[in-house]
This record gives sequence, structure tokens and C-alpha cells, in this order.
Amino acid sequence: MTPDPRFLFLTDSHREAIASMIYGITERKGFVLISGEVGTGKTTILHYLQTILDPKIKTVFICQMQSTFQDLLKEIMIKLDLPVGDDSLPIMSRQLHYYLQQNLEQGENAVLLIDEAQHLSKESLEGLRMLSNLETSEAKMLQIVLVGQPEVEAKLNSGDLRQLKQRIGIRRKLRPVTEEEALLYIDHRLKQVGSTSLAVFSPEALALICKHSEGIFRNINVLCDNSLLVAYGLGKKRVDEAVVKEVLEDMGIAPVKEPIRGPAREQTPPKAVIRPKPVLQDRPEMFLMAADVKRRRARKGPVPRFLYPALGALAVLLLLFLSAGYLTGPSDYSIQKYSMHQPAKAEKVRQSVPEARSAVPLAAPAKAAADDQPAPASLPTAIQTENSPTASKPQKAERTKPLRAQSNLSTSKSAVVAGGVRQNSIRAIAGDNIFSICRQSYGRMNLTLIDHILAFNPDIENMEFIRVNQEIAIPRINEGSFLTGSPGTGYKVHLGTFEKPESATSYRNEPALRGKNIEAIPREVSPGTTWYRLMAGNFETQEEALSTIQQLTKKNLMPAFSKKR
Repeated sequence: MTPDPRFLFLTDSHREAIASMIYGITERKGFVLISGEVGTGKTTILHYLQTILDPKIKTVFICQMQSTFQDLLKEIMIKLDLPVGDDSLPIMSRQLHYYLQQNLEQGENAVLLIDEAQHLSKESLEGLRMLSNLETSEAKMLQIVLVGQPEVEAKLNSGDLRQLKQRIGIRRKLRPVTEEEALLYIDHRLKQVGSTSLAVFSPEALALICKHSEGIFRNINVLCDNSLLVAYGLGKKRVDEAVVKEVLEDMGIAPVKEPIRGPAREQTPPKAVIRPKPVLQDRPEMFLMAADVKRRRARKGPVPRFLYPALGALAVLLLLFLSAGYLTGPSDYSIQKYSMHQPAKAEKVRQSVPEARSAVPLAAPAKAAADDQPAPASLPTAIQTENSPTASKPQKAERTKPLRAQSNLSTSKSAVVAGGVRQNSIRAIAGDNIFSICRQSYGRMNLTLIDHILAFNPDIENMEFIRVNQEIAIPRINEGSFLTGSPGTGYKVHLGTFEKPESATSYRNEPALRGKNIEAIPREVSPGTTWYRLMAGNFETQEEALSTIQQLTKKNLMPAFSKKR
């Protein structure tokens, strides 16, 4: 509920408002008016504006309206650190004029940001017009930004303020967001704290929130916050449609019950239902007859009752037969587990691996993956024990087909995920692991690419376990794939993922990263195994971040684009 610039979400109207304020201040245009409904983010963009203005611009932020213009002028003097000895209007105006003249001579500027301007009295508005007279022949000495609800426009349209209205050369309105923008806004806020909208809310819940928020950011915040609170109280890990409906009813936004539709039903009164009187059964013979009828029906059927034991025995034998087949051979639903620390069992594994299907199982040392080195040809693609009935059979010929990343393109699915990143999906087969899938998909393998795959597959909680037939999303790789952030909060670059946080030292002295903060974020990829994702920031623009990625790629410092195979 607080105007935190970290969560600023910029729609087209917000970008126009910020650009207009910056232009009006830097070009010394005098008055700028920004209006918008309650909860559309007016105060938030004012706080954001103060973080991006040039340090040479002296800023005075007024959010509590004073009763008279004299009190308002005194508040301005205090916030500019000017001495207030005599608080009469002529003396304070003369002091402020002298201060602004000195600022102008030193190439500095001053701006007065007034929030909730609809509460200003006409006297105060007229006094602000008089302050705007402090000017030279070329520019205004004091810039005034009025931000308020639509009522401020109605007040300016009054006849006695027509002079002030004529001086406001820049006006912008903040519009309520659309339902699509509301969805993006919820996802943006959750991404700032390491989550996503679909991980917290069901699609139906999001649709209800966006529909009943009326496009107001504050309404969205209130509905989401209360929905999270109710879901937590009910022990739910995800906010569903029922939770949002309960919140809407509690807040009086939606009716408890849907109204009856159709004119015929509304005009016709409901008919009374005549219930039959209960009949007392005094004769016990009736109950005996009913029980006898049930027994007779039970005797009838397609199978005589004496055959039931035989059928039961056959079912048990069939179950044992199927269980034996499951235990002695691999199944489509079996779990392939690989250990990263069991080299002693290598002699129990079959050694023949087709060259085109070469893979790096998790039995390979983690260092080989980190150094982006190809796996030895002797490493297996599937683990089979000596007691397996298929251990003595030769390798099947179809295992020598080309890489699945090429041969399975006709059956793989293509989709567009959040952020516009396209991805393919493949199904794991026996012998696959996350290392082999990475190499087959990208033609190379390193921890950064594996981390990228894991990020798009949150259902893989342990990278040592890949289920046969499991559908795995394979995101496409480009420079934008390793870029996070937004125009309001800046951008960060994912440099790479490594086994140790000390890998950050190799980036400290890079000219492209000079003045940037490099942090190692731990990421647990399996129980007992933690990798470190190196993030560099903060970049003010997307172009600056992409340029840095290109410079580091040329120096082979972006493992995701490394030419090593």
C-alpha cells in the first residue's frame, strides 16, 4: 500500500506523465499538471521522479496541504533550508526570489512537487501563480508540478482561477489499466520478490481480480493482499477462484449470490411444493418381502456366485505377473536416478554408447560440467544392473539415431512463455539426464545452460531425477534470455552459473562491468548440491545491458554463448 518505486509498473500513460514532468522541469516550463483517479499510481511516480532527477535540481515535496498560502510558503522555505525570521508574505517571497536567482546563476534548478493538489484552496493556488512570476526573460526560476485527482481540474476551471489555468502548458492524465495490463502488473510485482503470478494465483483467480479491480492499482493490491491472507488461513499453497470470491463478498464488491436471469423467472412467483405425508409401515411382512427381493436380485447376474473365488485367484496371479514384469524391466513410468558420487559402480554399467547419442549422466564429475568439457565416450546413457534380464542383450540399433533434438522436432511442442521467450519441449527417454538433455538441445553443455533449463522447469526439484516420458521445456537462447528487470527499476545481467561463488572474481576488473554490483545468488539444484548464479547490475537501460552482454561474449565470459562443446 506504500508508494515504493521498486515496484513501479509503467503503462503508456505513466511513461507519458513521467516524460512530461521531466521535460517541464528541465526546460523550465513553469507549471505541469498530472491528474488521475484514486489509486492510479500518482504518488508512486512522484517518488520515482525524485530518484531520477539531476542532483542539481533542488526538490521540495509537499504532501500535507497547509490551510493558507502563507503556511505553504513557510513550509517551502523550511524544506529549502532557508532561514524564516519574519514569516510575512513579502519578506519570505523576497528571500525565495533571492535564493532562486542564485540557483539560476549557478546553473541549478528548483522544483516544487505538490501531491493531492485537489485539496489546495483557491487562495493557495493563486499564491502559486504569483510564485511563477519569479522568472527571467528566458526561463522560469521555479518549476511547479501539481498532482491530484480529477477534482483539481474542476477547481482550475472556475472563473477566478482562469489566469492560473492559462499558465499550465503541460497536462497529462493517468488512465486506469486494462485487464491485460493488470495481469502484467501482478506478475511484475511478484517477480520483484522472486516469484510469478501463476505460481501464486490460478488463472481463474487472476481473471476475477483483474475484472473487479476497475483498473486501479490500489484495488489490485488490496484484492491480492486479502486473497493471500485468506489462502494462508485456509492452508492453501495457491490462491484459487473460491478464495477470491470470498474476498470479493467480504469487501462488498460482488454479490453473494448471482441474480436470477430472465424476465419470466423474475415475474413468476415460485410455486409451493406439496410434500407427501410419511406412511407408517405397521406390517413387518413388507420389510421381509423387500429384503427377499434384494436377495433374489443378488443371486441373479452374469457370473454364478461359486465362481467368485476362482476369479479372485486369477486376478491375484495377473497382478503378480505384471509386478514381476515391472521389477525385471524398465517401465515408461520408472524413475532414472543418477548419483554424482559413485564412480565405483562404473564396472556394473554397460559401456557401449553410440557416438551420436553420447550423453553426460549425473555420474560424471560436476567439474566436467562446470568446465564445459565433453563427457568421455565410455560413460553410459542408462544404468542397468548385472541381474537385469536385458543386461546380456546387445544394444538396440535404434539407439544410434541422430540427436533427439533433431529427430524429435516433428513431435516436440513449441510455446511462448512469459517475457516473449520461445521454447520447445521434449520428452525424456530411458538413459536421459539433465546433462545429456542440455547437450542434445544446445550442442554444448555447461552449468549456465543447465540452470536456464531448470529455471523453465520448476517441477524438477532435484536435477538428479528425470522421469521417463517427462516433458521438459527447452527455452531458446538469445541475449535477452539473460536479462532481467524493467525500465522503472533497471536491469541485471545473468553472467553465468558456477559451482563456487569465488568465480565472481574473474569479472571484478572487467571494464564493461566497472561500477556495477556483482552478486552470487545460491541456487540449490539437488539435495546437498548448490550452484551460484552471478548477477551484475544495475543497468539503467536495456540497451546498456545488451551491449555489456555482447562485450563479455566477445571475451568468452558469457558461458551461455561459449563456443566450447
